[in-house]
Amino acid sequence: MNFLDRAAIPPEAMGIMTARTLANSHPALLSLLEPGVSVLDVGCGPGALTIEIARRVAPGHVVGMDLNPQMIESAEAASPPGEMPNLVFYHGDIRESGWHGEFDVANAARVLQWIANAPTAVQHMARAVAPGGSVVLLDYDHTRARWTGGPGASAPGAEVRGGVWALEPEREAPPSAELTRLISAASRMRHKKMNNNLTM
Repeated sequence: MNFLDRAAIPPEAMGIMTARTLANSHPALLSLLEPGVSVLDVGCGPGALTIEIARRVAPGHVVGMDLNPQMIESAEAASPPGEMPNLVFYHGDIRESGWHGEFDVANAARVLQWIANAPTAVQHMARAVAPGGSVVLLDYDHTRARWTGGPGASAPGAEVRGGVWALEPEREAPPSAELTRLISAASRMRHKKMNNNLTM
């Protein structure tokens, strides 16, 4: 299976992705967002979180990028180009990006699990962040997740995350050992070069 196949999102998953907010799906990022902060959102999907990020950090610039062109189309439908002057959506692969010190925060939520050669992705995110900035990674260890039973057909908003039927964010599967290793490796690289923080 090639990477583009892995990046494909079934249409029925779009409702789950567009219902997410920072408060209910990525609260760790909230503490880093304030007016004027610039953010690179890797694997932005249909843009729901990216749009919220752009509102919170305006006038700071925000770039949402995704390898899947359908996700970028959905994101631009949700926030047409120019509607928010500090937001742009970009079709591209973080592993091939050339940013160097242009963002205060680089974020990847539920993304690294889908990327072949995730260490390269994290290295490029770390390079994209300016001195003193942060790389924020949110992912799960699906190998340690266990099914806890599924909701009935009448459970709107239920979502399969990390192999667990989840209705609440705290029921996520734990971070993977691989993610911890990636953070450690990128942190060493950033601390040597720019003294950046990496947050999970």
